[in-house]
Amino acid sequence: RLVSDWSSDVCSSDLANAGNGSFNFEPGNTTTKQIQTNGQNFTTVNFNDNGLGALTEYDLIDDWTILTILTIKNNCQVNVPDAVTANFGRTNINTGGILNVKAGGTLAMEAEETLTVNDGGKIKIIGENTKYARLTRQGASGTYAVNITGTISARYYLIESLGTNGINLQTNAKTESPGTIIYGGGGDRKSVV
Repeated sequence: RLVSDWSSDVCSSDLANAGNGSFNFEPGNTTTKQIQTNGQNFTTVNFNDNGLGALTEYDLIDDWTILTILTIKNNCQVNVPDAVTANFGRTNINTGGILNVKAGGTLAMEAEETLTVNDGGKIKIIGENTKYARLTRQGASGTYAVNITGTISARYYLIESLGTNGINLQTNAKTESPGTIIYGGGGDRKSVV
């Protein structure tokens, strides 16, 4: 378990056996945190509100691979910025949690896994007109599922390699448009806007 008071607001270290066990990010304050993995893989990662009652953001500053499960909980936002790839296995965004793929950032899901945005959770895939935000799969084959019961906000994005249900908007799902949406084709199993 990795717990820090984030006094330097940067988590950057070599962890013995980083790929084993569960890592919990639990903030001591709401200052934006930076996560640098130095290429190490993680098995299970949880972002937990530590009772602060306000949003804490976590900026990835290098590529990050989570092999099995990522869970983002209340008052936690994980940001995937420009030139960073987040290679995630099963991903759960719970009530009050936010996953934010920014312009030039890539969220690459493991094939045959599921990205779930639960009621009250949110995923943002918002790029720029000259630099898309990208949601794709890891590797050269396979698909992944996306199930939304919470909120999706997307603009200037490339979403590709989805399973047969595409982005599955459940009955209570909400969409937020950060601007005019222009629909365009991107080929087989792709959506470009």
